[in-house]
Amino acid sequence: MAQYQEAAIVLKSRPYREADSLLTIFGQTHGKTGAIAKGVRKPKSKLQAGLYPLSYTMLQLYQGRSSLATVVGAELVEGFGKMRNDLEAISWGMFLADVVDALWSDHDASVPTFQWLVIGLEALNQGRAPATVGMTVAWRCLELAGYSPGWDLCAICGQSTERQGPVGLLLDQGQALCSNCHVGQETFKISLGSLKTWRQWIRLDPSRIGAVEAHGRVYRELFDVLSRYVEAQIGRRPRSLEFLERLAALPDRE
Repeated sequence: MAQYQEAAIVLKSRPYREADSLLTIFGQTHGKTGAIAKGVRKPKSKLQAGLYPLSYTMLQLYQGRSSLATVVGAELVEGFGKMRNDLEAISWGMFLADVVDALWSDHDASVPTFQWLVIGLEALNQGRAPATVGMTVAWRCLELAGYSPGWDLCAICGQSTERQGPVGLLLDQGQALCSNCHVGQETFKISLGSLKTWRQWIRLDPSRIGAVEAHGRVYRELFDVLSRYVEAQIGRRPRSLEFLERLAALPDRE
């Protein structure tokens, strides 16, 4: 039994009993953790401000015999208020929370994943291109969790996929087939231009996140690749994807 302090992002929150909430948090030190915040939904609760989903909070947690930690203190570090007033930005923020929640098991820690999640939420809060930020951070989180796709070389002939397109992606296996080898195979076809943008995203310095935007067909291809790849790797479809798909279909994306 111990009390400890943890810098964390609140991934999810749901009501429990009369005035409590059950939380899923991702902490800098302890990774993904389930927690209970007792009495947090009472009007005068001092915990309330720091425990909204997507809040960056310094938590005081007590870990007893239960699998759930108990929140005994919460000091808000950043609430990302501007992001919450932008429908597209907060939708991508919720998607990132879903991805991190799905990729990591309870008590699995990853300091780089925590850092990238904070970087992504900060960029969304700063008004940088939401879709570009969201997709870039999602790919970095996938990479850190061990789900980085091997799309630079053809899985059959070993040739580079950078020169001749389209390239066929085996989304369930995280592999690519060159323009010659994917003939007759069931693959997701992606243009060289889209694959080039994807490579720029995964190699981009964190300070420049959102700087390389995608539009039109490139945006559509990269969004479809990400949504299908995430679904293939985690075995289910995150609920946040449904709303993002409606946003992606809007005319200004063409």
